[in-house]
Amino acid sequence: MQYRPYNLLGPSLIGAIAAEIAGAQEAGSRAIAVRSGLRHFSAGADVALFGSRIEQGGRSQTGISGVDFLKMLELLPIPIVASVHGVCLGGGFELALACDYIVAASSAKIGSVEAALGLHPLLGGIQRQVQRAGAMRAKEISMLGRRYDAATLERWGLVNLVVADDALEGCDLHDRRRAGAWADGCACCDEASWLPVL
Repeated sequence: MQYRPYNLLGPSLIGAIAAEIAGAQEAGSRAIAVRSGLRHFSAGADVALFGSRIEQGGRSQTGISGVDFLKMLELLPIPIVASVHGVCLGGGFELALACDYIVAASSAKIGSVEAALGLHPLLGGIQRQVQRAGAMRAKEISMLGRRYDAATLERWGLVNLVVADDALEGCDLHDRRRAGAWADGCACCDEASWLPVL
């Protein structure tokens, strides 16, 4: 992802990721890594678009809504690894939670900060937090709106693996290999069959 300045989720970024994932599926990719080429994974939803969404009665002008996009990720038969660095907040955290596996840099700051705007996670984030960490932790994360370090969320079961910042890219590749082998049910890994990271 490289949607400046902070990979804010909106129709443009969601549409681009959905198109890349559809291309990966058509190409026969065995695993996909979603990561950012910018300083942060994602700072959340593009709040500048909220006014127009209200005027449209909550309907999206794009071909796929945020909820349908994340549902598509969850139902994809290809494992998806979220490679998180920098901040991963709000909708960005919801994007990561919709992936099968989350690898985070040790310096990453992650959280559902929608409460600061008087909102709650709007794309199913609370339900995904409950699935991974239980109701008590999901309530804490969503109601308090704090930013957590990656190690804390790994202990709580929301992040699968925390690595040193400089090891994130290599670990991401290793985990895509493992995920691809898992998807195929075999131990061999053919790098040519993967989609380059999004």
